[in-house]
Amino acid sequence: MADRAAVEPQLPVRQIIVDGYWWAIWHLRVYAAVALIWAIVAAALQLLLGNLRELLPGFPDDASPIGRAVSYAPGLAVFAATSLGAAVIAVAAYRLVILDEPTDWRRAQRPGRRELRVFGLSLLLFVVAVAEMLALTLLLHPIGVLEATGDSLRAGEPVVLLITTLLWSLMIALTLIPFVGFAFPLAAIDTPSGLFHRSFRMSRGHRLRLACIAFVADLPWVIGSHIPWILWGSSIGEMPESLQIGMSTFITLSSTAFGAMVLGKAFVFVANRQHEGTYGVFD
Repeated sequence: MADRAAVEPQLPVRQIIVDGYWWAIWHLRVYAAVALIWAIVAAALQLLLGNLRELLPGFPDDASPIGRAVSYAPGLAVFAATSLGAAVIAVAAYRLVILDEPTDWRRAQRPGRRELRVFGLSLLLFVVAVAEMLALTLLLHPIGVLEATGDSLRAGEPVVLLITTLLWSLMIALTLIPFVGFAFPLAAIDTPSGLFHRSFRMSRGHRLRLACIAFVADLPWVIGSHIPWILWGSSIGEMPESLQIGMSTFITLSSTAFGAMVLGKAFVFVANRQHEGTYGVFD
C-alpha cells in the first residue's frame, strides 16, 4: 500500500481547474439557460413572498409564529430554489464529465431522484458548515474578535459580508471537500450506497490538493455573486430586491456548473488511477 501511494501521481491543481473551467465554458450556453430558469424562479418567489403582507393584509405583522413565518418565508424559499437548481446543474455537469452524457436543459423543469439525492447531500453539507461556523464563533467570541464583524453584518455592509463568505468558503474547502466532496459525483453517477465512505477512501492522499482546487475554483464566483449586493449600496442607485436576488442566484448557479466540472475532473483523475477506470468505484 505504501509503495502504491509513493508512485501514485499527485492531483494537478492548475490542470484540473483549467480543464474544468474549459469544459464549463464550452457548454456554458446550456448551463446558463438552466441557471436563468432557476434564477427567475428565485426572483419570482422573492417578489411574491416578500410582498405577502401587502397582498394579504390579514397576516399578522408581529413576533407571533405566523408573523415570523411570513418574515422568513422569502429567504427560505429563495434558498430552497437555489439549492435545488444547483443540484440539477451539478448532476448534469458531473454526468457530462464522468459519463460523457449530454446535458438536456429541459431537465431543469423536472428534477428526479439523482437531483434530490444531491440536494439532500447539499443540505447536509450546509448544516455541517453552519455548525462549524457557529463553533468557530463561540471559540472567538470571548476574545472579542467577531464583535465588529457581527455589527457590520447586522448593518448589512456588503464588503464585510463578502469577506465573511470567503472565509466560510475557505473553511468548507479545508474541512469538508477533501473528505466528503467526492460524495456528490458518486451520487450523480448512481453509486448505490456508502457515499461518504467511498469519498473518504478515494480522496486519501489528495486532500490538501482537493482543498486548494475547491477554494481557488470557487474564489472568483464567491466574489462575483456579491457584486449585486455591493452595487446595492453604491452610487449607481438602488436595485429592486427581486432583481438583486435573481442576479445573485444566476451567478451562484453558474458557478455551480464550473465547480462541478472542476470537481468532476478531479474525480475522474483519481478514479482512473485508483480503480483503473471510473466504473471501478462500484467495485
